[in-house]
Amino acid sequence: MNGSRRRALPVPLVTVRHSPAARLRAWLYTMPESTMLFPAFSVCFLALLWMATLHFISVERGNAEQAVSVLSRELVTTYEAQVLRALREIDQTLNLVKYAYELNGQPTVLQELKAKALLPSELLFVIRIADQEGKVVADTRSARPSNISDDPQFRVTRATGQLSISQPLHDPVSGEASLQFSRRLVNANGNFAGIVTLSVATDHFVSGYEESKFGRHGLLGIVGDDGRFRVRRSGDLLSDGEAVDPAFLMAGAAGVDSAVRASAGVDGIARQVIARKLVDFPLIVIAGLSDQEQLADFVRTRDDYLLGAAAGTALLMLFTLLLWSMSWQLRSSRRHDIAERKRTEQSLRIAATAFDSQEAMLITDAGKMILQVNRAFVSNTGHQTDDLIGHSLDRLVSDRHDADFYLAMWRSVDHSGIWQGEIWQTHADGSAFQKWLTISAVRDDAGVLISYVGSQYDITARKLAENKINDLAFFDQLTGLPNRTLLQDRVRQLMASSAGNSQHAALLLIDLDYFKTINDTLGHDMGDALLVQVAQRLVACVGAGDSVSRLGGDEFVVLLAALGNGRPDAMARVATISQQILSALDHPYLLNGVAHRSTASIGVTLLNDDRFAAEVLMKQADLAMYKSKAEGRNAVRFFDPAMEAAVMARAALERDLRAAIEQQQFVLHYQAQIADGDQLSGAEVLVRWQHPQRGMVSPMEFIPLAEDTGLILPIGTWVMETACRQLACWARVPSMEALTIAVNVSARQFQQSDFVAQVIDVLARTGARPQRLKLELTESLLAANLHQIIEKMQALKETGIHFSLDDFGTGFSSLSYLKLLPLDQLKIDQSFVRDILTDPNDAAIVRTVIALANTLGLGIIAEGVETDAQRSYLADAGCHAYQGYLFSRPLPVAEFEVFAGQRSSASPAWMSAEDAS
Repeated sequence: MNGSRRRALPVPLVTVRHSPAARLRAWLYTMPESTMLFPAFSVCFLALLWMATLHFISVERGNAEQAVSVLSRELVTTYEAQVLRALREIDQTLNLVKYAYELNGQPTVLQELKAKALLPSELLFVIRIADQEGKVVADTRSARPSNISDDPQFRVTRATGQLSISQPLHDPVSGEASLQFSRRLVNANGNFAGIVTLSVATDHFVSGYEESKFGRHGLLGIVGDDGRFRVRRSGDLLSDGEAVDPAFLMAGAAGVDSAVRASAGVDGIARQVIARKLVDFPLIVIAGLSDQEQLADFVRTRDDYLLGAAAGTALLMLFTLLLWSMSWQLRSSRRHDIAERKRTEQSLRIAATAFDSQEAMLITDAGKMILQVNRAFVSNTGHQTDDLIGHSLDRLVSDRHDADFYLAMWRSVDHSGIWQGEIWQTHADGSAFQKWLTISAVRDDAGVLISYVGSQYDITARKLAENKINDLAFFDQLTGLPNRTLLQDRVRQLMASSAGNSQHAALLLIDLDYFKTINDTLGHDMGDALLVQVAQRLVACVGAGDSVSRLGGDEFVVLLAALGNGRPDAMARVATISQQILSALDHPYLLNGVAHRSTASIGVTLLNDDRFAAEVLMKQADLAMYKSKAEGRNAVRFFDPAMEAAVMARAALERDLRAAIEQQQFVLHYQAQIADGDQLSGAEVLVRWQHPQRGMVSPMEFIPLAEDTGLILPIGTWVMETACRQLACWARVPSMEALTIAVNVSARQFQQSDFVAQVIDVLARTGARPQRLKLELTESLLAANLHQIIEKMQALKETGIHFSLDDFGTGFSSLSYLKLLPLDQLKIDQSFVRDILTDPNDAAIVRTVIALANTLGLGIIAEGVETDAQRSYLADAGCHAYQGYLFSRPLPVAEFEVFAGQRSSASPAWMSAEDAS
């Protein structure tokens, strides 16, 4: 260390060797690792300092927490004794009342015990006795009659012989919480005779909370076996029902008497908490003290320790930083030259490596003569090094760019020092390829241009991928036509063009008829082949300025441009082209050697400005296309604003109908059914919609929509339940107990797999007699699975329900199913009754239906009877049950009951004597 080290010392250090600062500087200079020695020493010293500080803090905290734990244990012991004493007094009171009541069975026992001062104060406790039906027969506070059979506490107590403790109960008026304790009562035979309950306010169990002991954020509480507070008090805050932190709940349930730190509720306050399970009761008592309050003295001591350690740390770090700075300045001056030399060598190596990298590079002089190229450039262009060096860049120029392009490129390089972009270059074999080129201008210190450096890489593969992505994004892969995305862009362009030159244009939406059938029968391969031929025929039908696109599936769009200024002329041209398209698409398609036919439906919307968005135009054409399908297919229909208005009105009606179901805006009207002269036999329920703005909405308007959307199911369920509840009400009125109610059941409702279970459940819940319920089915239902229909009808008939076939003769009429169906009645449709006196055909049909019903042993009823002459004709023909405005219009339930009170009732002819009774 003495030879070379001594010769390296600067001469000035010798002249100031007696100065303390100079000696320190010299010593630092001779220690190559001094920059690390002082920080290491400081770290060791600080580690010892903080270890000692944290040890003292840990000891202080342990002492403080031990004191809190001892105090918590004392508090929970006291609280446990208080709660046990209160619970045992409550249970003793309940057993006393239980004994007295079971002894004589009289509800006066409460008054007798109260008179003997054997009951606790009624200001704090409320005692009730309820009989086996849940009726309160005695109450220490109020004599108001009530029934508690639906209370959970009643059901729980009835099932057990143990003391039952309720969840916290809240008074709906005052909001005061209470707990209810109850025991089971038995009679002399040991059978259940009722329950006795004692209610006490929950704050009674936490009245021992004293702020001087518990602080402002202490905790007292009782927890049930469900893990939730029956009552909880912290300071002045009283609550119940919160979930308990399982950390100490598990400890209390297991009998572990140790303090647990937990939040103990919803307030998030950390506490030392002790929980104990009460003997003989399914409850746990909890007492806890707030960490913040109880550890306040410890926190102050801890802060003093930390402040002292932090001050020592700051002083030591300041001293260490001073020594380190002096050492670093001396060492950095010696290392600077070495580092600079290494950086220069490294830069040269990097430049050489970069030039010989995988990226093609060349260097030219200021006159654009090539000075050097790397191996990647030779490989990239196919030119040999000798063919390039010393030659101009012109031999690499492609004729894909004109002279203005290159002029602008070099002007950018000279002006900004760099140019980047895509460019075509000539390969050695004469072909052109795309590359990404970067050209930089190199200048000397005086700013004089001395050379150009270019780097490039081939982007041919990337451009091919971009073109493929473009095809996938904007063109249909099956037909090669523009897809929906490109179509929307072309529609916007066409709209802007039409608005600019006042020319009409048209959008044709074409949908193939029955294409799904071709896919299902021939397979998707044949379906795809058909779509390709359709695309080719559509392209052949339009002009050069028009376009054809495929939306997807079997939908195509044709855009027709420049149709003229006048709307009539434009419509005529579109009609002509559309007919040509229909004709072209109607020709046979050769699929797998076999000819197939396919037609199309076309919807057209015209445009001559940009008022509407592309999506709106597509919607308009879609509406027109569905109009053509609805009118027979293989047709063209132009969009009419009335179509959109009808769709919007239907959508609004559907929205209102859904709201009506949620808000129960429906009411039932009852139309009388008359039998045997003028005797009232029952009624048919007819649903009415009381719209909040439109008033009463006709069923003819909303029932078809409900059928289409499936909303008929919740409506039908509501009608069934409401009608059955009404039946149950009438059963309690002697003058109306014999009446029947007929409910119309839609085909969609009846076809539900659980329909039978639904009806039986409604009958059970409402208490309606099934013998008084008649379900009216329509003939359209019978077009479905007849076997399943018969099974459901038989299952319901076994309960006593009757069936009537509504609107007989207007739908799927077949005599074969009449002998199979378990029907009770046929209903003559009002369309036949209306002209029965003037139309011989209607009269003949009515007589035939009556004769058929009599032959099959079925009842018969005619609807739509409005005149005495019609009723007389029907009676002469053998029909003696009627429904119509001659007797009564459909009435709200209150008006119908008045109407029914003015007539005598009779069981209908089709009902058996057993059902009638």
